[in-house]
Amino acid sequence: AESSPFVERLLKKGYEVIYLTEPVDEYCIQALPEFDGKRFQNVAKEGVKFEESEKSKESREALEKEFEPLLNWMKDKALKDKIEKAVLSQRLTQSPCALVASQYGWSGNMERIMKAQAYQTGKDISTNYYASQKKTFEINPRHPLIKDMLRRVKENEDDKTVSDLAVVLFETATLRSGYMLPDTKEYGDRIERMLRLSLNIDLDAKV
Repeated sequence: AESSPFVERLLKKGYEVIYLTEPVDEYCIQALPEFDGKRFQNVAKEGVKFEESEKSKESREALEKEFEPLLNWMKDKALKDKIEKAVLSQRLTQSPCALVASQYGWSGNMERIMKAQAYQTGKDISTNYYASQKKTFEINPRHPLIKDMLRRVKENEDDKTVSDLAVVLFETATLRSGYMLPDTKEYGDRIERMLRLSLNIDLDAKV
C-alpha cells in the first residue's frame, strides 16, 4: 500500500494515511464517512487538495497553462474514449501518472470486490453506473516522460510513437491504480512494439 502512487505526496508531507486493505473496509467507510468530526478522504478518488502558498498557486497555474496542449491532446485525441479528463496531479511526486475515480465512482479495490461478487452470483456489472464511469487521468508535470511528451506533442500531435506512449502510460496507470485491463493481450502487444522501437528493431521483423 505504501508503494501506491496515490500516497506519494501525502507521505512526503508527513500526512497520516490509513490503509484499508480488507474487502469490508470499503463498505465500512461508506457507512462511516467521518470520525471525531474529521471526514475521511479516499486518496484514490478526486478531491485530494493540499494547502498552498500564493507562490505555489502561481507556480501550479503556470504549469497548467504550459501543459494545456498535452492535457487537451490526451483528452480529445490519444485517450478520448478512455478518460473523462486529463489534469495535472498534486498527489504524485515520483510516478508519471495515475488513474483517479470520481467522488461517486469505484476505486480499483472496490471494482475488484464488485467483480468478484458478480462472478460468484453470475451477475453482469459491465452496465453498472459506477462501473461504467470514466476516470480522471492525472499526470506529473515534473516527470521526464511527461515533459518529453509535451515537447513531442507540440512538434507533431499525430506522432504515432507518442500516441502509443500515451496509451501505454494510461494502461500502466490503470494497473498501478488497482484496476484491471479489459484486454491484456493488446497491452502486451503495445509494450512489445515500444520495446522494438526503443531498440531500433523493425516492427515487421519476424521470429
